[in-house]
Amino acid sequence: MSAVPAGGAITLSRTVSGWRDRLRRYQVIIDGERVATIKRGECLNLPVTPGRHTVHLQISWARSRQLGLDVSPGEVVALECAPGHAPPFGPGAENYIELRRAAG
Repeated sequence: MSAVPAGGAITLSRTVSGWRDRLRRYQVIIDGERVATIKRGECLNLPVTPGRHTVHLQISWARSRQLGLDVSPGEVVALECAPGHAPPFGPGAENYIELRRAAG
């Protein structure tokens, strides 16, 4: 992983566990804008400006919860995602994808 000299970065990794969404990509939304897609087992390095950012993932009409992040200059914030346990529609659809800070 390389440092981002003038800004910061968000790294996002997607687990390979489970069968749900195995062949589908999640859309990565930062500050309301689609910036990438991530497939099973992939890791992305997404440069961002220092400051406050919101991140969530989406697939069709289901999504993850939204995370608020403060990124300092030169900082790399590590996140991970995986299929959640909520249904893809109705109550709980905003937790269909698990999105969390990476441990460590």
